[in-house]
Amino acid sequence: MQSTGAPNGVAPLAVGFPSRFARRRPVIAVVGRLRERRMNVNPSILEKIQTYHDKYRHPRLARPAISEPYALFPEDLASAHARYKWPDTWPHNESPGVYLIFGADMKLLYVGKATRIGSRLGAYFQYEKDTRGCRIAHATWKTRPMFVVTVALEKAFEANALEAYLIAELQPPENIQGVGKTIDQL
Repeated sequence: MQSTGAPNGVAPLAVGFPSRFARRRPVIAVVGRLRERRMNVNPSILEKIQTYHDKYRHPRLARPAISEPYALFPEDLASAHARYKWPDTWPHNESPGVYLIFGADMKLLYVGKATRIGSRLGAYFQYEKDTRGCRIAHATWKTRPMFVVTVALEKAFEANALEAYLIAELQPPENIQGVGKTIDQL
């Protein structure tokens, strides 16, 4: 039997594929990476997600996994530093969680929830066959969406609570329900 460097010849987990219950990197590390790429999500948004985890979730649950911004329109100059770009697969595509939609200036426009993030975002943003670009399916946006950040959670039922918390705390202008309410009123 060939040695793998691990006890009893058991191969260690592959890097980049953490176990489902592994602790994820803290939000602070994500903030640092976003600043390096000049895709600045307002740090107060990331702090709200951290506060929600620390205050309302069981301490044994892994921290929410927060993606880097996904550029809906990569040909736009504002999207130059985005790691994820249309038509790449959505970050946390198959996971339950919440998604945050931002305008060109990285101002938060909307917070939503999904049992499968990719399916839900596919209802908002669709592939345009003629241009091979992104088509916004709903023309009701007051400000043009430009970026999406996803927050993956372990269980789908958690998405309702995190969405309500973020809407109450951040008051995104495109959200109708929950805006104007405090967390105590929800």
